[in-house]
Amino acid sequence: MLTALVNAGFRIIGTWPMRTERATRAVALDANALASSVVLVCRPRPDDAPVRSRRQFIADLKREMPDRLAQLESQVAPADRAQSAIGPGMEIYSRYSSVETLDGRSVTVGEALALINNSIEEYDDREEGGFDPATRFCIAWLKQSGWSEGEYGVAEVLAQAKNVAIDPLTHLLIVGGGKVRLHPPESYRPGGAAGERVPATAWDAYHQMAWHFGNDPDALRHPGAASIARRISAELYDSVRRLEQTLYAHYDRRGDARQALQFNALGEEWDRITIERNKPPDEGEQIEMLRR
Repeated sequence: MLTALVNAGFRIIGTWPMRTERATRAVALDANALASSVVLVCRPRPDDAPVRSRRQFIADLKREMPDRLAQLESQVAPADRAQSAIGPGMEIYSRYSSVETLDGRSVTVGEALALINNSIEEYDDREEGGFDPATRFCIAWLKQSGWSEGEYGVAEVLAQAKNVAIDPLTHLLIVGGGKVRLHPPESYRPGGAAGERVPATAWDAYHQMAWHFGNDPDALRHPGAASIARRISAELYDSVRRLEQTLYAHYDRRGDARQALQFNALGEEWDRITIERNKPPDEGEQIEMLRR
């Protein structure tokens, strides 16, 4: 459709999500179905629109997309942003009569979309510290739905934008009846629905560590968090720290002190956790690590 519009001489001004797919429609009742449709906003492209090189088009994306994406974040929900973000990139592409490579070949709409998606990923990486895709999804879902349920279709759209699938994330998500929610922090206790395994993502590692500060009845705190930290790489350990800072800053900017403090438990004790992490594991931990 985008190719047809561009070839017909239209300039695409934006892509805006519309919640036309209601959760109460027959096909969606208790089902994991998509929830959004997209409206394209177009205008005729001027006859004297210039030609742009591929290199110049990429430079345009790098210069203009960050401000456009930042503006979108204040206007649409995270799940809808994934589709809406295509609009600013296509507006740049379709403002020209043609975008061409050095050998004079026209850059197709498909190729342009790949470059646009690259610029979106670069922006998200800068904003979210280069987290793994599952963690990026969880961050966006928390910002949109908190710890409450949301529609599966909305989550699916968001997951696709973060380059991750919903089904493999059952250790992070509760999925069923057409609904999705994040595992609550208390479920990360050892042996709980989301706890007791070697973490592979920053989100998982953070909540397993943080559980020892907010929910641990034995009050292990630093040793408990350090026992999780020893099982993960130094890179993932650093990502846990960045994740807490990212989420604290988000809620602090919103003036939500209660939620902000929720993501401050490890930060205030990070040095002590690191000291504990660097200690040799005790005999019980050594046996557990050998079992793993």
